[in-house]
Amino acid sequence: MDEAARKKTLRMVPYALYLLGTRRVQPKGPEDLHAHVVSWVSQCSFKPPMIMVAMQKGSLGLELVNESRVFTLNFLGADQKALAQKFFKTIERTGGHFSGHPYELGKQTGCPVFPESPATIKCAVDDIIEHENDHAVVLARVVDVAHRRDAMPLTHRETGWAYAG
Repeated sequence: MDEAARKKTLRMVPYALYLLGTRRVQPKGPEDLHAHVVSWVSQCSFKPPMIMVAMQKGSLGLELVNESRVFTLNFLGADQKALAQKFFKTIERTGGHFSGHPYELGKQTGCPVFPESPATIKCAVDDIIEHENDHAVVLARVVDVAHRRDAMPLTHRETGWAYAG
């Protein structure tokens, strides 16, 4: 296979960016909560409504999703690149904020929900598929949603970033 052609072709798949919020099974404080950017996401069922998220093996996010079996998927609008950038680094956790951005805990999941995001999906994990690949595929049921405003999604194209290939 031509590696350069493979990389260019796979980068043509459109990916939106999201903040995935998760937690330990029994969080005792903000240090037991986490949020990070994910982009390999898709709906995979109507009935019941389900999504799938690819998460890097060995990541804290995957560890916590595996432990708690719940997460939130907070959509990012096209104007929220600066917000996304803050979640690629170590998160500052202070008084109901991650890196200066407020969050609240979702009633159904106990995971971080970001009211700045246009919409949020709250999920319960059905299965985590891990094979020899470098990412696990998390299959999750949608248990609740919050739609705050219409927005065009923040995608790799708008940011100039690439996480594919």
